[in-house]
Amino acid sequence: MSGAVAVKRFYERVGVRCAAKAEYLVTLDGRDLRTPAKKLLSVPTEGLAWAIASEWEAQPKQRIQPSLMPLMTLATTTIDQFPDIRANMTRSMLRAMESDVACLLSSDQPVRHPGLEPRTSRAEPRQVCSSHA
Repeated sequence: MSGAVAVKRFYERVGVRCAAKAEYLVTLDGRDLRTPAKKLLSVPTEGLAWAIASEWEAQPKQRIQPSLMPLMTLATTTIDQFPDIRANMTRSMLRAMESDVACLLSSDQPVRHPGLEPRTSRAEPRQVCSSHA
């Protein structure tokens, strides 16, 4: 077992409520669920909220096992950490898009197989990227 403290299941009822348009909250005994950073656990679809709620409902009575809640983990990580690292992630993704490997073929180009055609210059891209705004 890791260094995590075992927490006994402290709730009886699990539910979902609509807080606003495209904002759904999971509730435990009628109280809104929060992330480890104490932010409100708000998800954009009712289906995702119910999927997270079902992970909480399936928890054993003896103690909560976070390893059995992958959607909860993903949602809380996204809410707690993504806003802080978004700029860095965006820069990283844009750098990757400069590579011809990340480019999409436009519909008017024949399909080419990378590595089968020699480049005439190192700076010349193998194919033209389609622009999707």
